[in-house]
Amino acid sequence: MIRLAAALAALAGVSAAHAVVGVTFVDAERFADIGFMSADRREVLERLDAHLQAWGARHLRDGETLVVDVLDVDLAGEVRPGPRDNVRVLLGGTDGPRIHLRYELRIGERAVGQGDERLTDPFYLERRASLRTDEALFYERRMLDDWLVSRIVPLLAGAR
Repeated sequence: MIRLAAALAALAGVSAAHAVVGVTFVDAERFADIGFMSADRREVLERLDAHLQAWGARHLRDGETLVVDVLDVDLAGEVRPGPRDNVRVLLGGTDGPRIHLRYELRIGERAVGQGDERLTDPFYLERRASLRTDEALFYERRMLDDWLVSRIVPLLAGAR
C-alpha cells in the first residue's frame, strides 16, 4: 500500500472538493502484454487511464477519490507475426484480458475500501457486446467496467 499512500499524498494538493481518480502504472515496462512498440505501449496506458478517468468523472462525487495502482496488464488475444506487422489474434479462453491492480477508495479523509485484485475475463468472446468490439481495448475496458460496477459502486453506495 506504499504506492497508494504516495499517490494519495500527490493528490492531496488537489482540492478535496473535487472527485479524483489517480492511476499509477507500476513498472509498466514489465507488464505481460501491452504491445511491443513503445508508441503502442504508451497508447494502451493512456487509454486505460482515460477510461478510468472518464468513469470517475461520471460516478464520483466531490470529495471522493479512487486511487488505482495497475500492477500488470495482459491484453486479450495473442500477438502473432504477420507479413508486415504483428497481428493480435483473439482465440477465446486462456487468452482473455487480465489486469492486476491495487486500489483504495476514499470519501474525504475516510478510506471506505481497498484491495488487491486480479481481473480476468476468460469468456470475453462469448459475452454479448453492448458496445462495438472493434473499439480499442474493448475487452479490457469492459472488464474494468464490470469490476467498477461490482466492487466500487457498492462501496460508494454503502458509504454515502
